[in-house]
Amino acid sequence: MTTIKEDKNNIITLTDDEGKEQEFEVLFTFEDSGQNYLLYFDPKDADGEVYAAKYNPADDKGGQLASIDNDEEWKLVEDALEEFQKDDADLEDSETADV
Repeated sequence: MTTIKEDKNNIITLTDDEGKEQEFEVLFTFEDSGQNYLLYFDPKDADGEVYAAKYNPADDKGGQLASIDNDEEWKLVEDALEEFQKDDADLEDSETADV
């Protein structure tokens, strides 16, 4: 399981089981049936790969990430990401139309 520390700028620091830390930016979080999910990316990575995990908050400053381990949960995450991307595109279109 990976430990997570959050700051107020949507930046999280993940610490793996070996103590290695890496910073990521939170794309968004959502909850379904009592389970929290976190989608995040490495802002230094030009590929823009998005990562997803189950998120179990420990307190206001951090928590634990766990792997998504079944197809049903992956489908849920994929649907949430598609909706987020659609909403983001719609927002950009409306901002462009206002200019």
